[in-house]
Amino acid sequence: MERIFNGNGFEPKPLLSKTESINVEPSQNDWRFRFGAPEMDAALSPIKQKAKVEEMDLACNLNACEDCKKIQSGSMVICFDPNGLIRYVSDTVLSALKVLRENFVGKNILSFRDAFGIRKQTWLEELLHDFHSQNLSELVIDDQKKWLLWDFEAQLNIDASIGMIVARGHEISDFTQNNANYVQDKNHDYLTGLLNRQGLQDQLARLENKITKAAAYFIDCWTFSKIVDYYGHHVSDEVVLLMTNEFQKMSNGKWLLCRYSDTQFVLVCTEEEAEDSVILKMVDRLEKSLISVYNTQDFTFQVDKRIGYALFPEDTTNLSKLVSCSSLAMKESIKLDQISVKRYQKHMSETLEQNVLFARKLRTAIDTNQIEIYFQKIIDVNDSSVYSLEELARWTDPELGVISPKTLFSIAKESNMIDSLERYLVEKALIAIKQAMTSFPYRKAKLALNITPSSLLDKHFLGFIDEMVCHHGLKPADICIEISESTFINSVDACVRRINEFKEHGYEIAIDDFGKEYSSLAILENVSFDIIKIDALFVDKIHLPKNQEIIKMIARIAKITNSKIIAEGVETSEQKDILIKLGCTIQQGYFFNRPDKVSSYIC
Repeated sequence: MERIFNGNGFEPKPLLSKTESINVEPSQNDWRFRFGAPEMDAALSPIKQKAKVEEMDLACNLNACEDCKKIQSGSMVICFDPNGLIRYVSDTVLSALKVLRENFVGKNILSFRDAFGIRKQTWLEELLHDFHSQNLSELVIDDQKKWLLWDFEAQLNIDASIGMIVARGHEISDFTQNNANYVQDKNHDYLTGLLNRQGLQDQLARLENKITKAAAYFIDCWTFSKIVDYYGHHVSDEVVLLMTNEFQKMSNGKWLLCRYSDTQFVLVCTEEEAEDSVILKMVDRLEKSLISVYNTQDFTFQVDKRIGYALFPEDTTNLSKLVSCSSLAMKESIKLDQISVKRYQKHMSETLEQNVLFARKLRTAIDTNQIEIYFQKIIDVNDSSVYSLEELARWTDPELGVISPKTLFSIAKESNMIDSLERYLVEKALIAIKQAMTSFPYRKAKLALNITPSSLLDKHFLGFIDEMVCHHGLKPADICIEISESTFINSVDACVRRINEFKEHGYEIAIDDFGKEYSSLAILENVSFDIIKIDALFVDKIHLPKNQEIIKMIARIAKITNSKIIAEGVETSEQKDILIKLGCTIQQGYFFNRPDKVSSYIC
């Protein structure tokens, strides 16, 4: 039976419909889904500022197949910071260059000029300015001459500073051998012959003040990266060529076509091709291509797309910003999870500008210790003792006022500062609990630390906490790691492995917000935990018989697993008393106390 690749793997080929599309959630570290160059161009001028960036563990996003060590099918990936220091290199690159990892990571990219086709002294400065570069290098591998094309893409933070540059290598030896006169063209994509990002920008610059109407369609092949990860560029390039052919047929040879990045295309039409009737027809055609099937020689692939478009001069009077506006519309369709072609709206730019402002202020807040740690007591009602103190983050900006925790963590995630924020909060909380333990009511209290999914899955984070706990004179047994139930949406197996590692080091594990979002019973079957925290949703309506039965069930599970339960959101004496009757005697909520500054816990 013929098999189809649906974004997660192979399955027997079905009759496809839109309702059967696979929703592949981008990972938190996927550079394509962060605010990148096109959106930043819409909000501010190019930023040349260099940023100091912590080492990133990107290996978890490179789900390459077993034969990835072969150049023709492997993922050749290098990541380096704005200073040129190499932070990550895939095994395929090390094998190809015959270099040991310790002789590569931490070195400057400019030390390997020949390997990456770097010809100019000013190359790094130009890359930091333009956010993109494409170089061709010639290497001898296993006594054979190989040609490698390197795509360098700047990964931007939401405040427009460059966080990391990701370089992906493609072997194009067959292409160069079949095209003896091939000369690297900085304005065209080597594979498709379409304009690249620089080429499109140059073309639009030439059209400035010469046209009266234009439309840009930004197409992100949302699940395409999975094909690259499973089968490498040798197979994925076939799909790219099929998609290119599809877009060329749509445009009838009259449009500007651009391969904007590995997984993104841009279509631009002008004048009569940008009339309302033509735009509506194109939107209709693109709607029908949002979920497409492509047949290569050996496989059948399904590719889901997200598409946004913008019009000149209706949406922007600056032609150079037209692509940026269409990119924002595309990202809006991703955020709203809409399988439709999304039209740009003014509020999208306003939201971006607001996020840029918040991100800049967040960086300042972390650097100047503006974000405070608050504690909320968790009470054992049997003797009114403090079982633990939960760490909560509170941020009050001098100009913007109080920033909600939800906004704080959302901006930190989108601006690639979540790891910095998490480490900042952990260290401040450890210092605070050590001080609080000097006061009699809290001498036996544990510290309840909330950690995000990215920190849980970061293989370096456990080592960081171990180091900080030891440095501040605490023990792992003093710490309870609270993991939100929604964390397990990312990868249950990976989460379970990390949790087991925390347990082996002596930390207590609590499943937070239990019953709120995910398949709770499935979690309990797989995860080693010490505490279940019942979500406030059930406590708020505890008078309902069904909620009481649910809490009874959780209490029975806790007894069977020799674990504890904590009820969140207790606000009344009635709720407290019902919970006691239901077997829940460790409680948390405004009835006992509101979150307060650390200073209030220190005598």
